[in-house]
Amino acid sequence: MLPRSSSRAAVVAIAAILAIAGVASAAPTFSAPAPLGFPNGDDWEPAIAADASGHVYVVTTHYVGYSGSSSGDPDPTCDTCASPHTILQVSSDGGATFSSPRALTPDATTRQDDPQVVVDPADGRTVYAAFMQDNKASEYVARSDDFGESWQPVLVENLKRGTDKDVLAVRGDDVYLLY
Repeated sequence: MLPRSSSRAAVVAIAAILAIAGVASAAPTFSAPAPLGFPNGDDWEPAIAADASGHVYVVTTHYVGYSGSSSGDPDPTCDTCASPHTILQVSSDGGATFSSPRALTPDATTRQDDPQVVVDPADGRTVYAAFMQDNKASEYVARSDDFGESWQPVLVENLKRGTDKDVLAVRGDDVYLLY
């Protein structure tokens, strides 16, 4: 048997756990799925992030004619983009609708893989995107301060060696890239 003060603490702890469990058990609701990417897309490895203003950002790796196939729509926003390259779609209404897909970096002429996207939790607004480029031999990180309309390079790490599965995190002025 627990001393009286310990049993009172145990009851309070159990009540707190039950209150938390009640909140956690409220299941979120989801709308019907909506296709993203190009209609005949060959779009892989999606990443998603949301900001504090109701914007949702989705990046994917877009392929055209992978391994000589006829799959994947050409990207009208980037005639010279390599395959694959990173495409971006943005929602300004919490994910109810999305913009048409467009190249994240419309001047890309080398392969891009494994895109990542994050929103800075310190300000809830600044968006960062990263991907491997040059056949996974380099890393690229860009920043947007205007809800994904434009992007400025933050880091281009020319590693000259193979990497795989980059991971991006940010907090204020600190940007972390793992590869």
